[in-house]
Amino acid sequence: MAMYTNMFIHSSLPGPLKNINDVSATGNTVTVYWPQAAKSVDKYIIKYRIKGSSDDWKEKETEKIFIEIPGLDDGETYEFQVFYEDAGKEMVYTEIREFSVPSVTTTAPAPAPTPTRKTAPPIAPKTDEKPKGTGQSPPPSPPGKVARKKGLSGGAIAAIVIVIILLVLIAVDIFCCFFNQCGVTHMCAAACAGKKREKYNVDGSPEEGTKLKERDEDGKEDPEV
Repeated sequence: MAMYTNMFIHSSLPGPLKNINDVSATGNTVTVYWPQAAKSVDKYIIKYRIKGSSDDWKEKETEKIFIEIPGLDDGETYEFQVFYEDAGKEMVYTEIREFSVPSVTTTAPAPAPTPTRKTAPPIAPKTDEKPKGTGQSPPPSPPGKVARKKGLSGGAIAAIVIVIILLVLIAVDIFCCFFNQCGVTHMCAAACAGKKREKYNVDGSPEEGTKLKERDEDGKEDPEV
């Protein structure tokens, strides 16, 4: 960042100088606004310093018609002046404007609360002693809440599996009873009806002496068979 002397700032140029439009502050950041130049310029240069100081001027560059300058001292009055650069030549553009940065007020922290002394709660009388003269013990205190177990136990799961297997076996036996004339259900039905049950060889033919006789239309056995 280049520094410039006061003599360079106040160099005289032909024509009236413009005025800085506005200066505002947010905390320690100051924003400076100035009018647009009548012709196209390469850039604007804002120079500033504390009023009445012998320090060199600080500067910032921008192509806009405003600029933010952070980090200024609160409560100090600053001088601002705008220049512009055209074809490599720097020319003064505005008059010097003064602006005071507002002071930042700090609030004292609130005092810490005074700790208060805690008193112990009164001791409750014992209730588990047997009342005198009644001959009866006081009712027991209600049991605490017992957390419920989540999920099924191993015995419940085994019982469910056994029931499912039994249901499957019964279904298969009923199927064999109706379609293959075999199975426990078929045997029970034949025994209840007093019917003989045929026995079969390996090749599927009925064993000798176990073949059932055919029946006529009235349901009687045909003696000729």
